Amino acid sequence: RVYRMVTGYFEDMSRVFAGLAATMTASGKVAVVVATQVFDGEPLPTDLLLAELARGHGFATDAVWVARAKGMSVQQRLSGAKPVASRESVLLLSKR
Repeated sequence: RVYRMVTGYFEDMSRVFAGLAATMTASGKVAVVVATQVFDGEPLPTDLLLAELARGHGFATDAVWVARAKGMSVQQRLSGAKPVASRESVLLLSKR
């Protein structure tokens, strides 16, 4: 179930980047706020993966700003999982 959910998220975000690329001007910039996730104790660097996905749609990553560190989700705390660092980031993208 997790695999299907994660795959669907990145497919949806690919469509978002395609739409942005089609409608932005050549000098356009966009900021995307995204939080990294932890699944089964394994971190998923969502921000960095989205930056790479955006590159495939003609964007350059101008910056990745870490906005804040995140704590564990309630579900992970209740499961007894060990704490894994995650973050909320801002991706600053521009058209190449």
